[in-house]
Amino acid sequence: DVRVQVTFIEHYTNRTVVKLSQITIYKHAYRVELIKESPHFHPGIPFKCVLQFTHHDGTPATGITGKVEVSG
Repeated sequence: DVRVQVTFIEHYTNRTVVKLSQITIYKHAYRVELIKESPHFHPGIPFKCVLQFTHHDGTPATGITGKVEVSG
């Protein structure tokens, strides 16, 4: 998080107003969440899941693709 402090001084009255705001900075542009159909993996049964890409405010991200690699 970054804190920003701005001071406004009114020209005619010299009235001073100080505004302090906090801005969150993210390392990545999107959030990725793994949505599972079943909470647990069971051998021999297909495990269905979906990757959900969203912006940090929760709105869906469009035009994004993800690559899934299965190993083991």
